[in-house]
Amino acid sequence: PVLRDVQSLTDWLWYINTKGTLAEATAATSFAIEGITGAMATKAYQGFESYRGRPGVDMNPKTYKWMREHAHYDDKHPEFALEIVKRYATTERLQTRVMLAAKRSLQLLQLAFDTSYRAYAPLAADPAVTAHENRANERRGAAHKTGFPDRRFRDRRGCQYHSAA
Repeated sequence: PVLRDVQSLTDWLWYINTKGTLAEATAATSFAIEGITGAMATKAYQGFESYRGRPGVDMNPKTYKWMREHAHYDDKHPEFALEIVKRYATTERLQTRVMLAAKRSLQLLQLAFDTSYRAYAPLAADPAVTAHENRANERRGAAHKTGFPDRRFRDRRGCQYHSAA
């Protein structure tokens, strides 16, 4: 099952990209998320060699090429995103909304990273910590999938929503 905080990040990005302005969507996705993941992709690429020879892992030249190119492209996305934001966030109100969208993406990304680390990191040496982490992981595994954020925003506003399907 998808971890709740990872699902929240995904829901937020879907929401802002479908309901937000072009500048908000670009800032939240291409600037905030791609800006961070570019540096991470470079580090991940450098650590690929440690996976060679593990069962189920195919580390061929094609894999290395894809990761190297992905790291390069992720470095370019924030530059393009800033140009879009400069062009379309022309009012002070829209510039504030753009900043808040990017900030929200970074907050949710941090939560997703923290939750993923806790869920998948090697067990701690302290048995008390290990037992606590195991119980937390069981609760996360039993968590229900979070619905698309549109439902939550609609309910909060009290608006009527009619399905297009």
